[in-house]
Amino acid sequence: MESMEMQIDELVEQLSPASGSIGMMTRSDVQELVRKAATKGTLIGYVVGENLTGIRYKKKIAEYQYEYNNLAQHCKDLEMEIMGMKR
Repeated sequence: MESMEMQIDELVEQLSPASGSIGMMTRSDVQELVRKAATKGTLIGYVVGENLTGIRYKKKIAEYQYEYNNLAQHCKDLEMEIMGMKR
């Protein structure tokens, strides 16, 4: 999240006028600025969301792999027990 806030701060800095500048913006200028801010802000949020989703799924996969390995070992133990009972 910190990275997202930093990216938004950088975006605000990029879209802000230079310090000490004076001027007027037309309706068209404001619309263009708002469109850029909304588009770039949305992209920042989307990328962060995708990264968090990827991390969450990697954790889930690791959990499932761990559970699978435990179950596979348990099956092997049961097979050995069955083989021992057959003798």
